[in-house]
Amino acid sequence: MSMPGRGSSSTTVTQHEEAFNKWLIDLKVEIEYQLFPYVTCSKTILERSLQEATNDREKEQVEADHKARFRELVRVAAAHFGLAKEKEKWRFQKCQMDGVEWSRPPTITVICPRPSWYTDTSDINTTSVLSSDSDILPSESHSPPDQNNDHDAPQSTDQGDEEASDGFTLVSEGESDAGSSRSDGIDLDAVMSYFDEADSRLDIRELDLQNREEQVVMRDSSIDAKDAELARKEEAVLLRELEVDRREQELGRLHSWQQQLGELEQQLIEQREDIQAKAEQQESEQQKLEAKEAEILERGAVLEAKEAQLEQIQMNLKRREAGILDREKGVRVREESVVSKEVDLGRTEETLHRMAEEFRKKEEDVLLEHARLNDAFHDREVKVSREIERTKQMMEHHKVELDKRQKMLEGRGEALDIKGRDLQARQRLMEREHAQARFGQHCREYALQGRDEGVQKREKAVYQREELVQREEDAATKRNQWLESEETKLHQFQAKIQHEAAELEERSRLVESRLTMLGQKELAFARSCKRSVKQLRSFGSLSNLPSYSPRDTEEDDCVSDGEIANERALSFRKSTAVRTRVFLSHINDEHNGLEQIAILHPSSSSPRFMDGANRFTINAETFNMVGHSLHHLQRARSEG
Repeated sequence: MSMPGRGSSSTTVTQHEEAFNKWLIDLKVEIEYQLFPYVTCSKTILERSLQEATNDREKEQVEADHKARFRELVRVAAAHFGLAKEKEKWRFQKCQMDGVEWSRPPTITVICPRPSWYTDTSDINTTSVLSSDSDILPSESHSPPDQNNDHDAPQSTDQGDEEASDGFTLVSEGESDAGSSRSDGIDLDAVMSYFDEADSRLDIRELDLQNREEQVVMRDSSIDAKDAELARKEEAVLLRELEVDRREQELGRLHSWQQQLGELEQQLIEQREDIQAKAEQQESEQQKLEAKEAEILERGAVLEAKEAQLEQIQMNLKRREAGILDREKGVRVREESVVSKEVDLGRTEETLHRMAEEFRKKEEDVLLEHARLNDAFHDREVKVSREIERTKQMMEHHKVELDKRQKMLEGRGEALDIKGRDLQARQRLMEREHAQARFGQHCREYALQGRDEGVQKREKAVYQREELVQREEDAATKRNQWLESEETKLHQFQAKIQHEAAELEERSRLVESRLTMLGQKELAFARSCKRSVKQLRSFGSLSNLPSYSPRDTEEDDCVSDGEIANERALSFRKSTAVRTRVFLSHINDEHNGLEQIAILHPSSSSPRFMDGANRFTINAETFNMVGHSLHHLQRARSEG
């Protein structure tokens, strides 16, 4: 980036650099315009002194004094121009690096030490006529100085008086000489009071400089306090970041615990799926209850083991849930502490902003008061300068009477000049120190602003991290709620299984009681079958049959004894076959009822129930065998 300066081409600079160059030109015009009354006064003194000079040596001395005065003004202008240019160049480069548009600064105010030669004839802040009877300054107002194409500081004093004053408008040469009006008397007390007032003004200006020094010290102390406040703020932000890191670590541990809980939950789901699959498999195999007795026993053992495992998992989940609740309480406590710290930080920031606003208002009030005091002081100096001019006009008529007091006045004037020069040097030093302090203050304020922006960015990052932590905690809370609901469902499922097991146990007891009754019936039937078989075996000869027949009384003569025996045997076989079929149908009904119970309740795998079912199956086969034997015996008897 090409910086503005002498000989810079407008075709190679950007639009902002052109605005900066234009501001430099306007700055030079403003500085020269504010110093124009000093130049005019110096020119007027030069012309008057040249008219009063009597020889060439005095004229050379007058010209040397004029050059010294002009060099002093050039140094003041160059100092103000260089300081403002360097300060604004630094701000312009900073705006270019940050990508921010550069804006023109406010109008500069030239702080020029008030020379002793200037207080005699003119005013610092006006270019109007001082008084109606003054012949030193022109009666018309001064016009602003014409500018050349130079963008740098005012010209060097080595080029001579005429060369150095080309940029300023001089007093017209047609002005009348001083001393045109005179008075008759002289007031020596007024002259002495004038010097006393000048001495008091010097003391007042010295006090003013001391006050300005104290103000600079106070501003430095306020900036140091602001810097310390920002340091405390940064420390608070660091503490908050550490707190957030600790919370993130705790959340990481919570995530690990949640993963473990998720694994346990997956195991529970798998176990539940296994249980459901096994239940479905049991339902599919309920129709083959007799062939799946061993498998049902194994599944009952597996269910008992799983119930024990579920109880153990439930205990572990309860313990982990208690641990998670304790940690959540700790997290809530830390969150409350973080929120309280954030509230304190916000209050501190508000206090800092309020203090900065009060400081700015006080600074503006001080600047306004300083400007008002300067204006009042300048007005008083105008009045005093007019009175001095009148006094000098009066003293010109009485030079002879003032010769005796001239030595004393010259000595006091020399002392005042020495004091004034010392005060001027001190004021110049103070102005330089004040300018350096203002530049350093602006630098420190800009650095503090950068640090404040960094703190705000870090606070924003902390807020984002806290929001992320809060979202993760909410997700963990939702997952814990889901786990609790799943545990509740699991407990309900276990209660349902226990209820069904109790129902099956009750049904198994009922079946066992019915099997006992069936066993008793089987024994009675077996005894009756044995008796029937013995009776059938005893029917081997017709002579063993009973001889009584209901038809003997009616058909004694028509039916033989063999026919009666055959009829009795046939009726006995029919009655026995009918009783056997009825009993077998009853046994088949009981067997079908047991099969339905086994199908509806596959978990009924108690040993007593299975033994009863086996015994019932064996007895049913025995009954079927007895029935078949009776049927064959009946057929054999009927055939022969």
